[in-house]
Amino acid sequence: TRPTNVKIALREDGFSGEKFDAAVPENELNLQNRILKGKQEEHRQNINDVKSNNDIVIQTNSNRVTKKKKAQAKNSNGRGLPAPGKYNQLKTFVLFYGFSRSGQSLVGAIMDAHPHMTLPHDFNIVGGWMKAPSWKSSKKDLFNALYERSRDRCGNRKKLAGNRRNFFVPKLYQGSYQDYIQVIGDMSGQRLTQAYVKDFNKAKRTVGNISHFVGIPVKYIMVLRNPFDTIATQVLRTLKAKARKKSGKSRDGTITEVDQANLTKVLLNKRIRSYLKAVEANKKMYRLYKNQTLILYLNEIVHSPETEITKLCHFLGVQCSKKYISLCSDIVNEQLSVTRKQLQWTEHQKDMILNKISKIKWLRRFKFIGT
Repeated sequence: TRPTNVKIALREDGFSGEKFDAAVPENELNLQNRILKGKQEEHRQNINDVKSNNDIVIQTNSNRVTKKKKAQAKNSNGRGLPAPGKYNQLKTFVLFYGFSRSGQSLVGAIMDAHPHMTLPHDFNIVGGWMKAPSWKSSKKDLFNALYERSRDRCGNRKKLAGNRRNFFVPKLYQGSYQDYIQVIGDMSGQRLTQAYVKDFNKAKRTVGNISHFVGIPVKYIMVLRNPFDTIATQVLRTLKAKARKKSGKSRDGTITEVDQANLTKVLLNKRIRSYLKAVEANKKMYRLYKNQTLILYLNEIVHSPETEITKLCHFLGVQCSKKYISLCSDIVNEQLSVTRKQLQWTEHQKDMILNKISKIKWLRRFKFIGT
């Protein structure tokens, strides 16, 4: 056993310079010679082992031998990111704008499943841009950050594959790609709209800076759902979250019917006001980006997913195989969720929304009764 208190050095020019006494009897001399030759042979084998396996590290002051992981990452940084050449065929950067609970997550998941598209969930590029993140140093860093977000989100999708709202598409490319990437972007539509609501000119400048930074054409997608269902779903999700929070603090975990009714009324009025502000911001954004915007309607995606997916791919300039269209269509619910019926609406609330959307070309199709 080698001692642990010395630094081990393997030499190719000899083992240890050991000498033997010539006065030793011949039989003992032969024995010593054989032992020495055996040690020299072991030494040469050790050298060959070190040459052939760079992963072995012999540590100073220790006889421990550790092996580095032999499985190498896809590239030199070890984070499993695409090599720089994989972005050479990028042709489009995509941004969403619109309303939450309108079907954006579904469309984003479908896009992310394409072999040549990367669309992470809720990256919030506009909010991040204002905070000077590390990925702002180069567009390659931004693309890598988007890809990492997509890859990590895909891991969550697989864990929750049984949840229909999770939108996991098996056997396709969510969180990965095939050979190269043509389309990349951010699916945070509500966050982009809220940035315009808060400060329209500042958000406009930020989007302009992002467009200049990425250096490729920017296209926009807006997914629309019946406003009454959009607002109702926002309210119901908030109520559910508050109920979970309250159940964790109280013993019985219940909310009285009176409290529930009052809370619902307050939340509904709040969400209506927020929606109407978002309508104004989206109307201005559509004027700015009309020629670069694709509008998709959730009810049409539900009724004809193959047609709408084909329209989406055509707008982005990418090919879509029959397998891709079929597998993505499978994650679309067969029926449209009509959540507005779960809340009580006053005539005044209905009129506020209908009067507003009747003046917007891409919203006036919606009514309280119908799709």
